[in-house]
Amino acid sequence: MDSQVIAAIISGLLSVLATLIPSVTAFVLAKRFLGEKRYVKTALQAMYEVRLLRHVVGEYELASKLSERAIRKAVFEKHGLSTKNRFTPQRLDQRIESYEKKAEENLIPLDHL
Repeated sequence: MDSQVIAAIISGLLSVLATLIPSVTAFVLAKRFLGEKRYVKTALQAMYEVRLLRHVVGEYELASKLSERAIRKAVFEKHGLSTKNRFTPQRLDQRIESYEKKAEENLIPLDHL
């Protein structure tokens, strides 16, 4: 083969490689960024649900005159479910605030959560 043909092939391959590297990098970063957006949104939705259910339990306590401990005991006996108390009202509010800040930083719309 002629040296000019070899030089042209090498030049072409390097051009393809120079285009491919930034494209792959952009793809990987976009995928990671979108995954984090989904994670933050899902976590916020779950925490909003936990907050709602805490209020439901509070209203049930008032209406039934049962304590929260009695309600939890009944749920455990009937369904075998218990809590680790990782979402106390204060912790829940702190986590929601933290995730709302993350959502704001990542430009995630919160109005439809």
